[in-house]
Amino acid sequence: MVLGVGYAWYPTPDAPAPSQQLAAIAAAHTQTPPPTVPAPLRPPIAPVATDAIGSVATADGESGAHGPRAEGPKRRGRKHGKPTRPIAQTKRRIPAGTTDDHADAFRKLPHGRGDATPLGGIGSEGVHVDHLAVGTKAPDSICSGESDKFSTHRDDMIFACIRVVHRRLPQRLMVRWERDGHLVRRQWLPIPDVHAYRTRASLPVRVRFRGDWEVRVLSDDGVELATHRFRIDD
Repeated sequence: MVLGVGYAWYPTPDAPAPSQQLAAIAAAHTQTPPPTVPAPLRPPIAPVATDAIGSVATADGESGAHGPRAEGPKRRGRKHGKPTRPIAQTKRRIPAGTTDDHADAFRKLPHGRGDATPLGGIGSEGVHVDHLAVGTKAPDSICSGESDKFSTHRDDMIFACIRVVHRRLPQRLMVRWERDGHLVRRQWLPIPDVHAYRTRASLPVRVRFRGDWEVRVLSDDGVELATHRFRIDD
């Protein structure tokens, strides 16, 4: 006869009874978990406006150091709580004898950094000349060299360099070269539709041109815009 071999579990003397273990497990499943305390909420972050290339926009509408800057009159910075004020624009003198419509057109012209006071009258659409020089050289329509006395043996050509300011529309100027009050040469200069434009006219030096001369710049409606006197000798 063969006897089977079995295994049995014998608890230690201080182990709880099986009924107590079952009761502890049942109680753990029936207990309510403690309430969860939510973490404090952070205040929302305000959105930041950026321009097209990502630079932060400032309060006055101009972008940061790497962004484009809006054009316009410069303003003084805020100091001690005082509001900013625009810098006063430069007042431009209107020559005596200017007609009302020409003066109104002149006032409406923008004032560029390089603009100066008109040398003479003001023509249609506010056209005026703020620079006229005469010389024997004229690179980029900027005259240099002798300006008042010329020689038939030394000089070959006389230039009149003109800077004209007007409304942005095509116009033209007339340049008159007069000797002893009589017209000798006349030139028409086209002016493109830009605010300020440099151009030039020329007079060849001839032996028969000896005498006192005057170069006059006129608008297309006959207003004298600038004039310069000089002399041609041997």
